[in-house]
Amino acid sequence: MEEFLREKDMKQINLKSISVEESKEVEKIYEDLNTSKVLFKLLATSDKEYIRNELLYCDIKKDYEIAQKKYSNWWSDIVERYGLDKSKQQEYVVDFNSHVIFKFQE
Repeated sequence: MEEFLREKDMKQINLKSISVEESKEVEKIYEDLNTSKVLFKLLATSDKEYIRNELLYCDIKKDYEIAQKKYSNWWSDIVERYGLDKSKQQEYVVDFNSHVIFKFQE
């Protein structure tokens, strides 16, 4: 919550507009990552649940790794395509509604 409040007070600097297709692509990947994280948490509620669902856990882990690789590749491609600073890639955020890549500045 603190991080959210801090970001709210920070200035948003728009860097590049991207296509609707690019925005939708990364939004789908982002949703896949979050879904995997939620499923991990559900399975991690107890050792008993983990043992019972070990195969499911392995499938979710594989899906997460695939989505993480897609996410990383998407960002690498976008940074190169739009001439963004690769060293600041971790600071970049996509607004899925406005299709803009931005970063926060204090």
